[in-house]
Amino acid sequence: MVQLTQEMLREFVVYSDGKLFCRKSRRGHVFIGNEIGTVANGYRRARVLGHLDYVHRFIWFYHHGAWPVGQIDHINHDRMDNRIENLRDVTPSQNMKNIGIVPKNTSGAKGVYWHKKAKCFTASYKGKDGRQVHVGCFPTLEYAAIARQHAVRSVYGSELYL
Repeated sequence: MVQLTQEMLREFVVYSDGKLFCRKSRRGHVFIGNEIGTVANGYRRARVLGHLDYVHRFIWFYHHGAWPVGQIDHINHDRMDNRIENLRDVTPSQNMKNIGIVPKNTSGAKGVYWHKKAKCFTASYKGKDGRQVHVGCFPTLEYAAIARQHAVRSVYGSELYL
């Protein structure tokens, strides 16, 4: 397999609003003007000149001329939103901190749960050292969520980890 370069990629596809469209057809599999790739596990994957990868990684390479060092994080949590401004190169731990609300969350607020024994809403987040940081116990879900947001902002200084 030949090493894919940015020039080769740009010759084969064109980027428009978070999507890659075929510029040249090879062996009749993809038609010129069509979006490349197929969706699996919520992400779009494609094969470009023998190189199989996620479309968001191709888009990063298309714009920056280098493959991402770490993982590509979709800032708004939408796996299909591959606009370059929604993508960032992060470490695996940074990527895990930007996950949305997990399916088993019943409170509806990230990092907040109902503590049955204490009869209050408990807020926490994962610190920079990877340990769970307890923010406190609060009478309402709203207070707990706000307190967690303030605590996370004071540590990370960013909205990305809320």
